[in-house]
Amino acid sequence: MILEMTKDEFNLIRKIIENCCGISLDDSKEYLIKGRLAEFSKKYQFANYRELYMAISTKKSLLDEAVELLTTQETQWFRDIPIWDVIKDKILYPLILAVAQNKKEKIRIWSAACSTGQEPYSLGICLMSILEKENLFNQLAPKIEILATDLSLNALSEAGQGSYGQAALERGPTEKIISYFTKEGNKYKINKNIKNWVTFKQINLLDNFHCLIPPMDLILCRNVAIYFSDEIKCHVFANMAKTLGPEGTFFVGSSETMIGTNINLERDQRYPAVCYRLKSAK
Repeated sequence: MILEMTKDEFNLIRKIIENCCGISLDDSKEYLIKGRLAEFSKKYQFANYRELYMAISTKKSLLDEAVELLTTQETQWFRDIPIWDVIKDKILYPLILAVAQNKKEKIRIWSAACSTGQEPYSLGICLMSILEKENLFNQLAPKIEILATDLSLNALSEAGQGSYGQAALERGPTEKIISYFTKEGNKYKINKNIKNWVTFKQINLLDNFHCLIPPMDLILCRNVAIYFSDEIKCHVFANMAKTLGPEGTFFVGSSETMIGTNINLERDQRYPAVCYRLKSAK
């Protein structure tokens, strides 16, 4: 049985969730909290949502478990294909040539809120296809680093396996990616060289993480800020901008924008995609 929730209980729970991970839940999301926390309430035998709130406000492990249930792990391979054409041809290809010509030491990429790994592995597939085409794999493979982060430990654990079922591979351009997988039983394993490029790490985007991350050539934080309030979005993007290298590029989702946020980024008008560069970068 799903417990009934009072307005006060809803406000208490949504506030602690927002403070923990940034997810902003408006009044229309009461059904989501009730639905996703129903089994959680039953598991710990809470009599009502005030008891649930008191538990998650005093025990971090319970709060983390509740947040895990409320986060949305929506992802797919090469989400928004036209944007990936820009990423591959206009961003990654020049980066590879710069490293090949000894104008850069490494390529560093950050896939933020990576969910179960489709985005960072899509980046790896793009890089691998370029290296194969240019016959540069042996030379440049050790010089590629992809940092993939998420708040969800469950999602990161799944992503780290690099193993997907047929249904997961069909969420995207299967014909474009299938050659980079090996079938093992009823699962498909990502190419081990691509997997070796990716480091998975738990990061809460509300934290002051920027001092732990080296300058990035490319950052993808797509379809994440839609869950944040304007204040939290400004805080997150301002911190992420501090990790962007001088000539780096920052992609957000096709329906997202940084307009109105007080951060050191400006829209890059060279590309038909929602991407930004440091204001000082010309």
